Amino acid sequence: MPHSMKPFGDKLGQILLAKGYSPNSALEKGIKEFIKKNKLTNSNGESLELSYKTIGFWCKGETKPTEERLAALIQFLELDYSQSNELKGLAGCSHEIFVTHQNILTLPISPSRKFFIEQLLSRFTVVRSPAPLVLLSQYDSKYIRPLVVSVAHAQYQDVYDITLPECIDESSFYHFLGTKFGLVSIENAGQFHLQFCKKFALVNRPFLCVISRFEKLNNEMINRQLSGVLRSLDEQLGHHFHLMLLGGEKLQALTMPSDISSLLNHAQTEYWQEWTAEELSLFCSENMEIPELSISKQLMKLSGGHPQLLEQCLTWHSANKPITDYVEGLSRLPFLTTKFFDLMTTKDNKTSLAEWLKSSLIKSIPIRPTWMYNNPLLKKLYWENLIVLHEDGLWWRCEAIRLAGEKVLIADCATE
Repeated sequence: MPHSMKPFGDKLGQILLAKGYSPNSALEKGIKEFIKKNKLTNSNGESLELSYKTIGFWCKGETKPTEERLAALIQFLELDYSQSNELKGLAGCSHEIFVTHQNILTLPISPSRKFFIEQLLSRFTVVRSPAPLVLLSQYDSKYIRPLVVSVAHAQYQDVYDITLPECIDESSFYHFLGTKFGLVSIENAGQFHLQFCKKFALVNRPFLCVISRFEKLNNEMINRQLSGVLRSLDEQLGHHFHLMLLGGEKLQALTMPSDISSLLNHAQTEYWQEWTAEELSLFCSENMEIPELSISKQLMKLSGGHPQLLEQCLTWHSANKPITDYVEGLSRLPFLTTKFFDLMTTKDNKTSLAEWLKSSLIKSIPIRPTWMYNNPLLKKLYWENLIVLHEDGLWWRCEAIRLAGEKVLIADCATE
């Protein structure tokens, strides 16, 4: 038995017992009915399968669950935010909150963040046929989507939360997309568009569609095709069809004015606000104690709010590592070293980086986005989340990142 899965198995067993369940055929029947009723699918658009034997193996710590199956079980058991993320953490799943109708109200969202999202959503009510809203961020949408969806559920009766799959063919993609909206026998863009219009043209109240993970959609043809489909749906159903898209560099490219075939050249574009110390609990694993506010502010500054750096700071803080060692430790993280080595592939890049790494402030520049269009290296640094734009200019996100780049630059020069 893999020792690493035993804590997960023990915890799952305790939760099942407390809920009055055991891994048997009665549990399997209930889950199957729940999956069918809620149209839960995997990334290929196929209906999920979860047997009581599989759950039994999980309880014994003999197998590791997939995120999709674990999410289905969490929703079936109606677990709250705390229990959901404890199970997810013990199972070694990615740091993403499972948003369910049961845990929406327990998400730790700060008042300022809630107000920001509410202000974005209010734009859909200002005009009769609102344009789509594009929310761009340097952060992975897995940190943002749950917060947006949780606030949206308080304003909309129907919220469709679509996380795009990666590396998938056209037929499977539109079948997957169709199942998310309760459409059947969908194999291509035309069928999806036709059935979507038939179903939702009859709806007499606004509904929200949140689509995320554009960065993972690696099929360029599907990406552009989806843009066209959504644009057409927006034009035909704009009064009730409220569309919000979450993403980063790939999504931003579709908002460029020169892209006349894009859905998004008429969209409203906003940027996600930086994380604050009050939101640190979003990055704490279940077994971590949330630091007091003064410490939280220090950790946020040291990490620059970069999720991977922040989570590392929280791990060190939990292990009582001296905070004075954090900057040096963060600067040696392998993923930062790799990023900077990849950026130093040309002489021009090395020259620019050598100049910018001399100071925390890279340059004083106008507010985005015009600066990004004119310098590919700055654009790359931005979307790699290594730099941040403040009102007074463009800065390295934190001293640890600047120091990491400086070390790579010195090492690279030494090998020439």
